[in-house]
Amino acid sequence: MSVIALIVSAIPMFSCAEGLRVNINYLVFHLPDDTSYVEMQFLFSGKGLIYKQTEAGQYQAITKVKVQFANEETEQVIDRQYSFFSEAYEDTSAAVSNNMYNLVRIPLPQGSYQLQIAVSDANDSLTAPLTHQDVLKIDFDREKVQLSDIQAVSSLTSAMEETIFSKYGYDYVPYFSTFYPENITDLTYFAEIYNLDKQHSEKEFYAVSYIAEQGTNSPISADFQKEKKLRNSSQYLLIQGFAIDSLPSGNYNLVIDIKDEQGLLYAHASLFFQRSNPSVVFAHAVQMDSLPFDTLKLYLEYIQPIANKEEQYFISRIMPEDYETIGDFFQDFWYKRNPDNPQEAWFKYYKRVMQVNNNYTTLRFKGYKTDRGHYYLRYGPPNYIEYYTSDVNSFAFEIWSYYHFPATSQTNVYFVFYEKDLVTKDFRLLHSNATGELHNPQWKRILRLEVDIPMPDDDQMQREDYNRRDWNETDEYVY
Repeated sequence: MSVIALIVSAIPMFSCAEGLRVNINYLVFHLPDDTSYVEMQFLFSGKGLIYKQTEAGQYQAITKVKVQFANEETEQVIDRQYSFFSEAYEDTSAAVSNNMYNLVRIPLPQGSYQLQIAVSDANDSLTAPLTHQDVLKIDFDREKVQLSDIQAVSSLTSAMEETIFSKYGYDYVPYFSTFYPENITDLTYFAEIYNLDKQHSEKEFYAVSYIAEQGTNSPISADFQKEKKLRNSSQYLLIQGFAIDSLPSGNYNLVIDIKDEQGLLYAHASLFFQRSNPSVVFAHAVQMDSLPFDTLKLYLEYIQPIANKEEQYFISRIMPEDYETIGDFFQDFWYKRNPDNPQEAWFKYYKRVMQVNNNYTTLRFKGYKTDRGHYYLRYGPPNYIEYYTSDVNSFAFEIWSYYHFPATSQTNVYFVFYEKDLVTKDFRLLHSNATGELHNPQWKRILRLEVDIPMPDDDQMQREDYNRRDWNETDEYVY
């Protein structure tokens, strides 16, 4: 299943200095018994248009849009041309303070298309059209549950009459950006769900919607998750919204998952957006009484690199029935580290976990489970990293240098990580001069392929034991 999200609106797509400016969204929707279509939405900045006087003495702007879809397989070309007229104004000062909005819907059969868009000001004969190219794919299975793209809206009202700006009895104006500044306190959206009636009639389906930080797959908190039971129909309109006044600054995904009562996933769609909310110091409150046990257990795995021996012992013995105890432990864990704002301490650390997952995830392990991820979380980012690629005489390796190392009150501490198998990108710790960490006097010989060493079991990842072992001159473990 392919879910297409084609929305170009993070910044004005087309712009000229003090000239034509237009934001464009293009989204894919479907007609279950007919075809699919692309909805193209245009928002022209009133300040960038040229207004000419009409025969009636008023001022009006006209824009021209050319759209071409070239099917990459059949070589079929679909061309469309449109002219959009602004309202007529008594004077240009009133005109430039108003933007011009319009949309078109273009039916398209299944396939992959080269999309080309050209936009121009009909009253400006000197400036060349502004152009944009993209690849657009339409892949709609009429026998399976499917989702349209997610439409973010800036306004949604009951329609007095059906127009091109209406859907399902609502008039809507799209939101033409992925950026939500502090003064916008709500994120409203809709999406179409298809073919619920094509599945087993006895099943009950639910739309699980949530806001997750980019790079994660769980809601930021229970405040940013909704669940709605769906009616088994060929086409269902899901309209929802989240209050984002308490959402801190960051990069997020709005996610919609269609699941059955057993939690089996049938369809998925997401929409990226950025939030700027500097007045919120911390709104990532972890509500332990609302988190699934698997999520809470994952959070405990995240904090293992910075946990002390007693905390490690507790984490290693957790049981699902100890849910309340686990929640208390987690809150206390961060209170010990920042009594004034434990939630902020967790939020900052969580951000670091996401960085580690983005930078050090391998073919087999998420970043926080790798050696580099572990030590990055435990000691923070190094002051300097040296990279060495592999060749016929040596493994690939990295040397991390810490000029000051508060954990052991040392200076000029370094860690050596190497990639033994040349495939998984899993760099293991080979040597460090930090007190209490793996010390291997033969690390240079090993990197030069002169001697082999045993490695911890990949499935067990027994780092807690392995990293506290030392090496003697006979290459045997000592404790």
